[in-house]
Amino acid sequence: ILVGVILGPHVVDFVPFPSALKSIGEVGLCLHALEAGLMVDVEMLEIVGARGLAVGFVGSAAPLGLGLLVALAWGAKLTPAFVVGACTATMSTGIALNVLKA
Repeated sequence: ILVGVILGPHVVDFVPFPSALKSIGEVGLCLHALEAGLMVDVEMLEIVGARGLAVGFVGSAAPLGLGLLVALAWGAKLTPAFVVGACTATMSTGIALNVLKA
């Protein structure tokens, strides 16, 4: 992230076409979600059942709620605070997948 800030348009402006990189990042995010869906073992999901559902829900809702509350505490309005929470919730996907695999 630090390298992105330094090389980005606000410091060095090294990236000639930031909109193209944004599009590539969005495609990468879609492929990551697709890969996560392909890696889910349906038989294992039936075994873990409620535990898997709880991990998935708490693993997304807790970071979302905590990010929202922290941003609101720092004085952000509701919509930007929700965006902060949503950004932190997406980082928990890999953790949730690892727990479901165990």
